[in-house]
Amino acid sequence: LSRRIAQLYQKKGYSTVYVFDKNGASAGQTVFHWHEHVVIPEVKRHPFWDMVAVVRNILFGATKLSHKELQKRVMEFRQELTCLADE
Repeated sequence: LSRRIAQLYQKKGYSTVYVFDKNGASAGQTVFHWHEHVVIPEVKRHPFWDMVAVVRNILFGATKLSHKELQKRVMEFRQELTCLADE
């Protein structure tokens, strides 16, 4: 599934999609489970700067979205992933 999501966004022009997982006690889990992140940089730019932005967000936290903006983005992702499921 992660690979298909990455391919979808690469077709949309995003040069880089990051996939990584954080599991176990070292990730702060108290109930161990598989936990994977698919990170798509917000803007399309050079992969180096995408990586810098992702690392910055991991280290210092991302900018919080308003509830309205978060709902909007969730709906957009749902629509895009529905298209992926139809392929």
